[in-house]
Amino acid sequence: MSVNSAPYEEGTEIVVHNGECHCGLVKIAFEAPPDLVFDECNCSICYKLGLIGVDIPASRLVKFEGKEYLKEYTFNKKIAKHWFCGQCGASPLHVPRSNPNGYAIHLRCLDKSTLRSYKIVPFDGEHWEETIGREKAARDEALQRISNQQ
Repeated sequence: MSVNSAPYEEGTEIVVHNGECHCGLVKIAFEAPPDLVFDECNCSICYKLGLIGVDIPASRLVKFEGKEYLKEYTFNKKIAKHWFCGQCGASPLHVPRSNPNGYAIHLRCLDKSTLRSYKIVPFDGEHWEETIGREKAARDEALQRISNQQ
């Protein structure tokens, strides 16, 4: 998943989005703009589970109830922590490898009433290292251009 966890710009409209697992034992709420961009990742787990997520800073998660019902699954580098409700199996969020100090919130577990708009973009998680390297280089280049303009 891409790193969308930068602090929100001053003056950005923020709403509280709510989500839950299928059976309702795990409930989450997070602060974010009403217009979000979600990543549709093709890594082995996201592809098989159909996960579509948006990264948020940990500080923006304002409710996380039912942690005791979650089962954790890790693989490969053991950085990402995938959580699934032990009752219904749904996954409202996980800790992504690209944002280990934050969360990826899954679109399909959200109450979409607070989403004014959303966009789903492909993310090549199958080639994670190369993709993150390209994103970081593009982000660094954009920041350098902004610095040069000031």
